[in-house]
Amino acid sequence: MKAIVVERAGGPEVLQVAEVPRPRIERDDQVLVQVKAVGVNPIDYKMRG
Repeated sequence: MKAIVVERAGGPEVLQVAEVPRPRIERDDQVLVQVKAVGVNPIDYKMRG
């Protein structure tokens, strides 16, 4: 699956799209939620900038 990864501190230029392994459900009390879309609030991008 694709994910945004951050390997070091910095601005938006340090955000990278990468292929990562899909999380596994390892216990009966866990669930895996498929995310179709996310929202970004002004505070989110201001903190990155």
